[in-house]
Amino acid sequence: MNRLCTLAGLPFVILGLTAQADVIGANRIGINGSYSTGGEVQNPQGGFGAQGEFAINRNLGVELAVDQFSDDSTEDGIEIKQDLTTIGLSMVFRGQFNQRFGGYALIGLDYNMPNTHVTLDPGYYGPGWHASANLDDAFGGHFGGGLNLRLADHVELFVEYRYTALELKGDLTVTNGNYSYTDRVTGNNDFGLFKLGVNVVF
Repeated sequence: MNRLCTLAGLPFVILGLTAQADVIGANRIGINGSYSTGGEVQNPQGGFGAQGEFAINRNLGVELAVDQFSDDSTEDGIEIKQDLTTIGLSMVFRGQFNQRFGGYALIGLDYNMPNTHVTLDPGYYGPGWHASANLDDAFGGHFGGGLNLRLADHVELFVEYRYTALELKGDLTVTNGNYSYTDRVTGNNDFGLFKLGVNVVF
C-alpha cells in the first residue's frame, strides 16, 4: 500500500518541479516497448505500443495510447495465459527542466480487452478435465508519469511508468466429457507498465 501511495504521488512531484518552465506546446506521435510489472502481474514480460498526443498549450495535452502485453501464471495445477490490449485516453501535464530535458504527469481512463487461455494439469486434477475463460472487456483508470529527453529538433526519447486499476469479470467453464459447469468470476487485474519509447515532435 505504501508503494502504491508513493507511485501515486510521483507524477505530481514531477509536475511540481517542472511547472515553472516556459516551453512551447508540441504534438507528438511515437512507439514504445514496455515491461509489465506491479499490480496483479505474476510473470513480468515485454510488450509494445504506440501513442499520439495533441498539445492544448505548452503544459497541457491529450494523449491516446494503445499497448499490448502478456502475463502467464501457474498455481495449484492451473496455468493461465493472458494477452491484454489496453487503449488509454489521458490528460498530460508537462513541464521542462531545461531546453532538452522535461517531465510530465498523466491521468485518464482506458478500455481493456483481455484474451485468456486456461489449462488444467491432468496430473493434478485427473485426466479429461478442461477449462476455458471468457472475460469481458472492461474500463479502468490509470495514472503515471515520465521523463522526456529531446534528441533532435523533432525527436525525443521518453521513459514512463503507468499504473492501471482494473477489475475484470467473465465466465469460467469447466468440462469433463458430457459434464460442463460455468461460473461467473470477478477479480482485480491491476497492472503497471514501464515504457521506453521514441516520439516525433511537431
